[in-house]
Formats: sequence, C-alpha cells, structure tokens
Amino acid sequence: MTGMTEAQIKKLAHLARLALTDAEVRALAPELAGIIRHVDALAAVDVDGVEPMTHGAPLPLSPDAADHDATRPPRAAALGDAGAPILGAAAVAGSAAVEGDGSVRVPRVVD
Repeated sequence: MTGMTEAQIKKLAHLARLALTDAEVRALAPELAGIIRHVDALAAVDVDGVEPMTHGAPLPLSPDAADHDATRPPRAAALGDAGAPILGAAAVAGSAAVEGDGSVRVPRVVD
C-alpha cells in the first residue's frame, strides 16, 4: 500500500472524532504514506523462529520472570533485600494530620 486517499483520511478522521480542514487532510497524506511504508517494511521482516514477547525484559511478578523470586523485584532479590509490612492507617495517622475522608495532608514543600 502506498498511501491513503483524501477520502480515506477524512473517513479515518471521522472515526477518530477529529475535525480536519481540507488543508490538514492534504498535509497528512504524505505523513500517513510514510507511516504506511514503514509498517509495510516491518511486515516484510522474517520473524520465523522468533518467540513472541510482551516486554523487552522480564517483569517482576510476571510469568516471564521465572528466574526471579516471584515476591520481589529482581533487583531486590539480587541485593538480598527483605520485605517489610506496609504501614497501616493508624501508623500513618500517628505521624501526620489525617483528613476526614482518610487522606493524609502533608506540609507544602514547593511554592
């Protein structure tokens, strides 16, 4: 595919709920043609034997992170860091003024 017609661009803009002038449609035509050429080039790449992946690196608590401790991020596991219990509302309330809706108000630090 080499590009899009002005009618196709207007239809796409309508579907995206964009209001484009005729000048904007004409300006978008070469940009969209470049994007389509790039996607076509990517589609031509041979990916036989390449495993699909969702991320460039394993994420903590993801199925891809099988070689890591599933309860801690990889860096924490490597450094031997131990987890700690999360502070409860009572502990937080003891060191800060608590608003009526359960939120915590802290002093302003940036003017």
